[in-house]
Amino acid sequence: MDSMDAMLLALVIPLLLTQWNMSAGEAGLISSATLVGMMVGGIGCGILGDYFGRVRMLTFTVIFFSIFTGISAFAQDPVQLGIFRFFVGLGLGGEWGLGASLISEYWPKRHRAKATSFVHSGYPVGYAIASLLGFLILPAFGWRVLFLIGILPAFIILMFRRGLKEPPNWKEKTKKVKEEKSTFTLWMLFKDGYAKRTILASLLLLFNLGAYWAASSWIPTFLVKSHNLSLGMASWFLIVLNIGAVFGHQVGGYLSDKYSRKFTLLLGQSLSIVLIIAYMLIQNITFLFLVGIIFGFVIYGYWGTFGAYLGELYPTHLRSTGVGLTFNIGRIGGALTPTIVGFMAEHMQLSGAVLIFGSICYVFGIIVTILNKTEQVTSEYSHDESVMDM
Repeated sequence: MDSMDAMLLALVIPLLLTQWNMSAGEAGLISSATLVGMMVGGIGCGILGDYFGRVRMLTFTVIFFSIFTGISAFAQDPVQLGIFRFFVGLGLGGEWGLGASLISEYWPKRHRAKATSFVHSGYPVGYAIASLLGFLILPAFGWRVLFLIGILPAFIILMFRRGLKEPPNWKEKTKKVKEEKSTFTLWMLFKDGYAKRTILASLLLLFNLGAYWAASSWIPTFLVKSHNLSLGMASWFLIVLNIGAVFGHQVGGYLSDKYSRKFTLLLGQSLSIVLIIAYMLIQNITFLFLVGIIFGFVIYGYWGTFGAYLGELYPTHLRSTGVGLTFNIGRIGGALTPTIVGFMAEHMQLSGAVLIFGSICYVFGIIVTILNKTEQVTSEYSHDESVMDM
């Protein structure tokens, strides 16, 4: 649902560049406003998730961002849209960390990455749905109707909310914390041996989210501007790309559980450098279409590993806070990327800006992954105690 919302904005940007006479840098600021909101919301909702429950806060975040996506349809200028998108980001940001914590606490280690990868494969499905909606709705009804449809996830989450319950281990740990009248805060993530893993995990996400958003936020515009495709045709390219991503997630989860989180992250980042260079440089439109499925398979396929990896860094009473903090410090990279790439594109071709910035981010991500020597830690999981294998 949140990936669908993010792609809706990416599909709308090419239209607004003309309709509102925006520069690429201004368009990047709107995307960055969403990502800044995601960073703030992710950290805040992570803390609230440890206090009040993962399911309760997850429900709230989906309803919140869905409402503001609908409100975005009434924006009259870039400033208003940027403000509305910031509030959309507040809800979107909390969802990922809360979901990753919830899944980590319900699945045993030997299947955990497969579970988080399967759930994370909902991202490309959301992108594909948004691309299909863009193809069907944008030409006939315009971008405002597209945003109005974004309110639908609020109704979907209300239907599924009844079957979701808080993990038993979270209930037990929270009860114990309350009985001992102890508190858990952000600063605990930098004490008792947690500081190193918090810093390294944050840097790893910083570089990977920078590369991720360098591609994701600008690919629709790249296809329209650099290859002269219509928005409808560009939508089909994105659908193919996200079909590859769905399969990539399943393979990435399997590799992560069979070998290790570290192996999968190194493989995914290394191959991503090759694919982002290839995708940005290919000129033949038919070949680009065919390569799109491989591009999606590689670039997005290893992302489900992060859900298992981050959830395994912290004990239950710190998990939602830890996942929320590290992932959303990483979103600083994502928040800056659309603007940086946008301004770079004013001085070079957009393909070159995406290629250069994305590749640099992946290289630094690989370096951080290699430097990470985190050993196994214990954590209060429902199914097993030993959690880290990096």
